[in-house]
Amino acid sequence: MRYQITSPLVVFFIILSFATVSFGIFGLTHGEGWSDLTSENQPLAGDAGQYNAYARNMTLRGVYAMGDSIFDNFREPGYPFFLFITYKVFGFFNFWAVRIIQLLSLALIGYFVYLVFLIYGQKKIGLFAGVLSVLIPYYGYYSVELTTELMFSFLLTFSFFLLIKIIKTEKTNIFYYIALGSVLGYSVLVRAQILFFPIVLFLVFLLVAKNSQVFKNIDMKKSAIGFMFFILITGGWATYVYSQNGHFSITDGRQGQLIYYRAVRSELSYKETIHYLSAWLKRSISGGRSDGFLDKYEFQNLYEDYYQSVSNPQQVFEMRNKNLKTIINNFDTYLLGSGVEFVKLIFIEHTYAGSYNKYLRAGFYVGLYLLFLNSIVQFVFLKQKKFRLIFWLAMIYLFYNYLIITAFDAIPRYNTPYLTFYLLIGLIGIYPFVDRCFTSKLNSNYV
Repeated sequence: MRYQITSPLVVFFIILSFATVSFGIFGLTHGEGWSDLTSENQPLAGDAGQYNAYARNMTLRGVYAMGDSIFDNFREPGYPFFLFITYKVFGFFNFWAVRIIQLLSLALIGYFVYLVFLIYGQKKIGLFAGVLSVLIPYYGYYSVELTTELMFSFLLTFSFFLLIKIIKTEKTNIFYYIALGSVLGYSVLVRAQILFFPIVLFLVFLLVAKNSQVFKNIDMKKSAIGFMFFILITGGWATYVYSQNGHFSITDGRQGQLIYYRAVRSELSYKETIHYLSAWLKRSISGGRSDGFLDKYEFQNLYEDYYQSVSNPQQVFEMRNKNLKTIINNFDTYLLGSGVEFVKLIFIEHTYAGSYNKYLRAGFYVGLYLLFLNSIVQFVFLKQKKFRLIFWLAMIYLFYNYLIITAFDAIPRYNTPYLTFYLLIGLIGIYPFVDRCFTSKLNSNYV
């Protein structure tokens, strides 16, 4: 029996097969960032340990807390909820179930990329882009980790597809609007940084809609219904938090300490700020140890300083106000520091430095960024018209991330969930070349 290679099911399984390769090569071959797979009594380390602690307490005690308290809101609830549901269905501490679900999420990232191009009738480049998306080494790496990177990337890519579908399709079914609001709402529960993204989208709509037909297919009534689902999800959690500690929030974990980091660095002179960046780059490039100046202003040292100064909510509130005043009084160096944070954000992620050669990591980023910069030239300066919506919408995702993250403290890992957008932008910039190269190879109707 023969199947069309462009049928949805066959495409998904092709992408899943490559996702499995990525899962095996970049995921299973490295040491986990968390401890023993087999013993529920073995504490997990780092972020994974914290997420797992929430899931454990929800499973065993029925409370959302990382420690022995009844409630705490240090981590966003999206990923712990996922672990909790997985443990309830497949068994407590069933890390392999988590991994398999994340493998499927990785495949769906590639499939959503394919669906984006399918909207344009471009099945071949869509399949090619989908396969490349799941072969991003960092996605394979995080597919076996108990961290938010892969889930957040999945949600971002899903929302991107839904936006393209809504904008490009006449009389889009209300399901897509509801799905978009729900996906963005849950994204906030995974990483609160995306909270204001719907507002940014609405502002772009207001600015562009008057002078362009790009958004002519958008139904404002359906959009309002979709936004209601966003509010229900985010507001529902914030209301629950209020019932527990008396104030509305998504998370109370790290905003105060991140503001403190930037307040301290805003008091550096221009020369010291450049010295900080130079020392950070030197350490990152060489993989060596940092100097004393860098150690003093890096988050490890500042983290300890911060928690030595605050021990209760009132002190946190007072410290935040004090730090905001410091930033305002040193706004010029704060802006220079935001440029430094941007460099840190887009730098090579060293998450699996102990597992893979540094030249592989550097080569991946160099190739990706060269494709990305070529597309900027093609669309901004040479006015390429094909796929302009994909380009500008992906750029909105990236710019939003730049603005939010560089306002606080950046590390390259915060850029990882957005690597799909760099790849998308890079590929559409060389679309004519890719189309010529792969038409003859992917034009077969049967396998």
